Amino acid sequence: MIALNDYSIDIPVSDVENYNIIFAYKMNGKKLKVRNFGPYFVIYPLDEHASEINNPLYLSRFIWQVNKITVLK
Repeated sequence: MIALNDYSIDIPVSDVENYNIIFAYKMNGKKLKVRNFGPYFVIYPLDEHASEINNPLYLSRFIWQVNKITVLK
């Protein structure tokens, strides 16, 4: 994934399988704007998995202002 500011990350399939990652495009029923992390924002469920994912590796995978997604096999 690549953000508007060219920040890029890779999210392993295992993260998608093991955690309920949120790919947000709305907040409170309204589309996210760029100034509010839009157009898309990837969020890991820290409340549910804090002991596992509250560390620099996983926190670096939070990405906002996503504008490009590439899916690889």
